[in-house]
Amino acid sequence: MANTSKGVLQGSMSGRYEDLRRFIYDLETAEEFLFIEDLELAQSSAAQGQTLTFNIKIATYLRADTPGPVAQGMGR
Repeated sequence: MANTSKGVLQGSMSGRYEDLRRFIYDLETAEEFLFIEDLELAQSSAAQGQTLTFNIKIATYLRADTPGPVAQGMGR
């Protein structure tokens, strides 16, 4: 894609199942163009109770805006 760059966010998240499900739903229904490239559920220990942890990698493509007429004329 011309004039685009890929942005990636990855990390770990912990929470209750309902919270993680809501987070993924919010990503899927966002206005921005997002991809969940990788999602891995990590095993929880018995001491954590109902807490789940997952590793996630989210990507999007950012378009470089072309300068408008005002920005083009600046610096002359």
